[in-house]
Amino acid sequence: MSKIKYIPDCVRKSDMKVITQAIPILMEYKNAGYKLTLRQLHYQFVARDLAPNKKTTYNKICEAMRRGRMAGLIDWNAIEDRTRILRSRPQWDNPEEIIQACADQFHVDYWQNQEKRVEVWIEKDALLGVIEETCNNWDCSYFSCRGYPSISELHETALRIKRFKEYGQGFTILYCGDHDPSGLDMGDYITRSLREFNAEFEFKRIALSMQQIERYNPPPNTIKESDTRSGDYRKHYGNQCWELDALPPRMLNFIIDAEIQCNINDREDFKLQREIELEGRQQLHTVANNFDDALKYAEVCA
Repeated sequence: MSKIKYIPDCVRKSDMKVITQAIPILMEYKNAGYKLTLRQLHYQFVARDLAPNKKTTYNKICEAMRRGRMAGLIDWNAIEDRTRILRSRPQWDNPEEIIQACADQFHVDYWQNQEKRVEVWIEKDALLGVIEETCNNWDCSYFSCRGYPSISELHETALRIKRFKEYGQGFTILYCGDHDPSGLDMGDYITRSLREFNAEFEFKRIALSMQQIERYNPPPNTIKESDTRSGDYRKHYGNQCWELDALPPRMLNFIIDAEIQCNINDREDFKLQREIELEGRQQLHTVANNFDDALKYAEVCA
């Protein structure tokens, strides 16, 4: 637990109901291995009929969580901001440490002998941390579009697709985005742009779909009138739309996990690559654990 009391008396009476309701939700997800963003916590309140899906409600939750953490009532590690990250270069106390770290980071290409390459593309940067573990488990590259991806990134993708084609492999994009006017159009924009680069690929929208919305019942939003694409959307789906953030993290990972596995055609080779990777890590750990002897041997050889 990481509860630190900085300002003892900053919590208001109106905050306590929100804090009391939030704590079991945060603990539930923490025990399952997830940290929630404030937006995801808001959607959990809405999904559990604890609050209406309004911006004023979201702001109220944000303020209550801020004061709750400052007062030592909320675990600082239970909520995270996935869009603002401090970046710095790695540092080590000695050479043995970096070899130990490299051992854990040694990876081989699981997909090198598969019929196709698969990438997971997600609309929002804030959800990268949610899908990271699942994608890494299957050695599947993943990418945040941050809305409409730039033409530079799409051009790099087209070159990547063509390079894999030279190796005899196909290419599939598994896309996750909001079910709203712009969210649906983004998929069309991606496919249209990549085809302008003469890239051959498969594009599959795996979330959100109306079938998933009907099954999991995530909290809806009202369509933004400022969205110029709202007219056509409203004709097909009505006045409600849904954000990807509203889908519980475990459900999003379940969907992605299943779709990645469906694209693995040679599971025996996939298993073999995992074994090769494990053996390589063990070799590096052996060197790190016997660094002094390894260094003396290298000096003799030199």
